[in-house]
This record gives sequence, structure tokens and C-alpha cells, in this order.
Amino acid sequence: MPSGMDPDEYIGKYGPERFKQDILLNTLSLTAYRLQVIQSRYDTKDETGQIKYINEALEEISQLSSAVERDHYLRQLADEFNLSLEALKTEQYKIFKRQKKSAGRDNLTRSWNNSIDNSRNLTARPLLPAYVNAEKQLLSLMMQDADISDRAQETVGADFIVEDHAALAAHLYSYYAAGYGPEVSRFISFLQDERLIEKASELAMLDIDPGIVSRRQLEDYIRQITDYPKRMEIDQLEQERKKQEKLGNVMEAARIGMKIVQLKKQLK
Repeated sequence: MPSGMDPDEYIGKYGPERFKQDILLNTLSLTAYRLQVIQSRYDTKDETGQIKYINEALEEISQLSSAVERDHYLRQLADEFNLSLEALKTEQYKIFKRQKKSAGRDNLTRSWNNSIDNSRNLTARPLLPAYVNAEKQLLSLMMQDADISDRAQETVGADFIVEDHAALAAHLYSYYAAGYGPEVSRFISFLQDERLIEKASELAMLDIDPGIVSRRQLEDYIRQITDYPKRMEIDQLEQERKKQEKLGNVMEAARIGMKIVQLKKQLK
């Protein structure tokens, strides 16, 4: 708005159509405004000021929940300062990881303080099923190592139990098949679905290094996933056997028991 004028005065002087064209249609988004304010603090013609602005702008962009918005502002930065978009995405992802870790520490501190101050015990998080943890650990390793992804494709393939995990695995297979290397930030930028981007970012935060994971540990993750259908079948058969025993169907219960024994042998 021109200095000293409120919207009613502007409309009264210039009319509603000009208010719409000159003011409303030229209004900056909140993020664009914040970036403008940040840029005003630095002399971006100077290399040092330029770097400081870009770093602070990336901090701001990393807080956006929408991947589309992040991409939009990263492209603007790349065009404005003639920078590589891939380099900016990589740096922004590093900042995102740092912010995520910092937020996690802050939340833990606040929860601990609240527990003490209010004489309440912290509520324990429910433990995830073994196969879910195995899928998460395996996918995190696959994002960091193409050979591990190849091994998962041979053994697990598309048979991840969690739907989002199956989708991420499929994207990883396609990503590596297209000739890309194991670069987490590039893989995340390869994704289009917002939910999968968030899930992949979460998995990238897991503290697991393919360089120190043993072959036995890797195979254990794979076995937890591939054995799950048989374990589910065994549980269902156990329930059916108990039902038949209660009904007095001894022969049927024995038949089901034999099938359970055979399935358990396959798990060893």
C-alpha cells in the first residue's frame, strides 16, 4: 500500500479494479516476503553477502512442508545467482536434516522437563512390529547403497508389507536402473508424491551406515520381511487349530498342526 493509505482510501481514490490489479495481484507470498527481507540484509553483489543470503534463504526454504514450494524457490535462487539446482537441493537437504535433528532434541528436552515439572511419566511409544523396523532399516540402506538395493530387488522385490515402503522400493529400483548413483538428496528430488518425499526424508534420518552393517544383519532384515506372510499364516492356523480343538474335531486339529510344523520348518 502507498504510504499512509489504508485499503478503503485506496479504493476510494483509484477504484476497486485498480486495487485488485495493483495491490492484491502483486501481493507476495509469505515465503517470498521473508526471502525479500533476508536479502535486504545483505549486499548480494558482494560474494560474501551473496553466500550469507543463500545460506539463510535455504534455512527458510527447508522449513516449507510442500515439495513443490521448495522446488519453486530453489529454482528461483538457482536462476538469480546462476547456481546449480542440484547443488542447491543437496545443500537444502543437509540443512533439512540438521533442522530435523535439532527439532528432535528440542522435543525430547521439552518432554523430559514437562514430565518432571508436572509429575507425569513420559508415555512410552508403542514398539513397531519387527517387519516394519526391518523395512525401514533396509530402505534406508538401499537409499545409500545400490548393491544393497540390488540384493533387496532379488530377494524382496515388490513384497514390502507397508504400502509406502513398497512404493519407495519400486522408485529406488527405477532410480538405479536409470543410471543414477546412491545420492539420497537426488533420489528424494526424483520422487513426485509428497507423502513419499516425507517418508523418504524420514528414512534418510535413520542412523544406519551401510559401511558398518554386516552381511548377517542385512540378511536378517530381508528375512524379517520375506518371512512375514508365513508368520501371518501360522498365526491364523494356530487360531483355527484351537477352534477345531474346542469343537472336538481332533483329526482336523491334528492336520492343521502338521501344516503349522511344516511352515515353521520353512522359517528356519
